[in-house]
Amino acid sequence: MCAVCRERLPKHELRRFVARSQNGDGTGPLPDPSQTMPGRGVYVCSKAVCMEKFRRRDGRRKEKGDRA
Repeated sequence: MCAVCRERLPKHELRRFVARSQNGDGTGPLPDPSQTMPGRGVYVCSKAVCMEKFRRRDGRRKEKGDRA
């Protein structure tokens, strides 16, 4: 499922990103084209709108109190 638009797609149609570090150094998500890297991943579809929204948020998850 795409983390932005919540559309369900086959896994091979989604792009996976993994957090680079746990200490919040602000480097942003790391693309995982092989979809095999360890760690918490997030999947995003290839629609331009979804990729732009994901980049704007720098891959951060929505936290309590955040506005879309």
